[in-house]
Amino acid sequence: PIPCVPWQSQTSGQYQRRVHGIMKLFLLALLASTALAQQAGSITGHSFRVGLRTREFDLFTPSSWAGPLSPARALVIDIHGYTSSPVGQRLSSRSNTLADRPNFQWAVAYPRGLKASFNAGACCGQSSSSSVDDVRFFRELVGEISSLGVTIDTNNVFAMGMSNGAMMSQRLSCEGADFIRAVGSNAGGRSFGGDSR
Repeated sequence: PIPCVPWQSQTSGQYQRRVHGIMKLFLLALLASTALAQQAGSITGHSFRVGLRTREFDLFTPSSWAGPLSPARALVIDIHGYTSSPVGQRLSSRSNTLADRPNFQWAVAYPRGLKASFNAGACCGQSSSSSVDDVRFFRELVGEISSLGVTIDTNNVFAMGMSNGAMMSQRLSCEGADFIRAVGSNAGGRSFGGDSR
């Protein structure tokens, strides 16, 4: 894991890349929250092994996706809150609607937490109390999506979430900084490292 470094100590280039990524993600969340059109892409359910556990996720691919010959595309990992589900998050965020627009054409993954929870540190549920390695899950999720024939631009992998999903995004911003470009949080903050501010 890469330690979480205060923004002030990052180089100017690192700071600009992070701000640029955050602004893109903010735009995604803002537009998704107001979009009304139906998504025209496809949603498929998948599972794979992470250690001894079977993990699940839904994957949205845009209507322009033409299989492995499609150009590399950004990936947004949209993480549900405690007691919710991939379907609940998809209906709430409506990320598919924006991701399918011509100027975006991103893939969106909706992971399922074990017992409807993710280990964001001090929160939440059985995933936290059992110390489930959800950072590993998200790291391997990117590779799993690539193995399905979806070419991912690994420089443009983002995480966003609601509540427990927002907290998990915050954890990924530090412990997954080698593969997550930027995160967006809604109704949840940092719940790890002994400081929940």
